[in-house]
Amino acid sequence: MFLRYAALSGGFAIVASACSAIALTRAPTSIQPSDAVECTDSLAYPLIDMSATVLSGILAISLISRDRDEGETPTAAIGVGTFALAAATSAIYGTYQVNRCRRVKTKLGLGAPATRPAPANERTPGSQGGRCLDDGSCNDDLKCDAPMQVCVPDDYSEF
Repeated sequence: MFLRYAALSGGFAIVASACSAIALTRAPTSIQPSDAVECTDSLAYPLIDMSATVLSGILAISLISRDRDEGETPTAAIGVGTFALAAATSAIYGTYQVNRCRRVKTKLGLGAPATRPAPANERTPGSQGGRCLDDGSCNDDLKCDAPMQVCVPDDYSEF
């Protein structure tokens, strides 16, 4: 029974040990304000990796205890521990990439952080009074006021 549990947990650890490293879509390194950013902003993959880390770590500890009692070399425990280390590394990498994606999307005005709702008076980027980076990021008949980074009419008397 113990070996069946060990094999099942070890199989799960192998499959899930690099979930974030393989499945995440990273944010691009260079972005323009007009670019559509497609990246993973959910912590689902890093949480799967963290679960695999915990399960593999528990299994490795129990295998070490079992092998020590029987006087054997903990070969299986070393293997499962290696998978736990890979899953932990992938979880850290995944969490970093998700946070980076969230920062990029927030910087471009594509979404507010999940923990903080957008202010009710905030205007849509590119519209009059909305945020901008340059004249190209404002709608027609508007220009980007450089010091304030806000879209304003070409003729200030209309504002």
